[in-house]
Amino acid sequence: MSLSLTVVTHTNSRHPRDASACLASVQAALTERCRHVVIPLDTDLDGFIAARYAAMQLDEVVAFVDDDDTIAPDALRLCLAALEGNSLGVAFTDCMVQCTDGIARQGLACPTYNELLRYPAAMHHLVAVRSEYVTARSLALAQQHGCGIEWIMKAEAALTQGAVHIPYIGYYYVKHPQQEQLSGQTEVRQRFVKAVKPIGTELKAWARFEGAIVDYHPDL
Repeated sequence: MSLSLTVVTHTNSRHPRDASACLASVQAALTERCRHVVIPLDTDLDGFIAARYAAMQLDEVVAFVDDDDTIAPDALRLCLAALEGNSLGVAFTDCMVQCTDGIARQGLACPTYNELLRYPAAMHHLVAVRSEYVTARSLALAQQHGCGIEWIMKAEAALTQGAVHIPYIGYYYVKHPQQEQLSGQTEVRQRFVKAVKPIGTELKAWARFEGAIVDYHPDL
């Protein structure tokens, strides 16, 4: 039986962006087993945490694509192929970080399960997550600390059911200069910094997998 995948893009009317490139890239990557859902949000962080968790219930496999980012044409097909015929919780691609000042660099792929315990952006790529392996404890942990829902959900599925890395640049993440300027100043950022260690400790207690994350080598 073939898996189905929903790409979720949350938009925010208080911080509107041109989502045309995002929409076009996802449309070009859709297969017959994929769909794209755009969900407008106008809420605070607590509402965002709940919305991100709720979106995970939309399909067998869910992947988030932010409205100013794009994905590669084969990214969704490869993620589904990597999850077929096994019980793995996560398949993720490589990522290219594109700064709006013109600089681009390839993001580092998450090499081990241990990285997921200490580095929230370890899987900041196109990440396809089997929704059945994301439970209410992810929501509770994120709500307890007021942050981290996407990291926690990805980590729960990967640490409990295993993950596979696809050596293919599937996600293009746009980084704005103001993100660097504000990264250490916002209340949310400061809260996240304080929460990383206790969240990582809790995730470690959930983990069934450790060591290196294996690669999936499809016929590209």
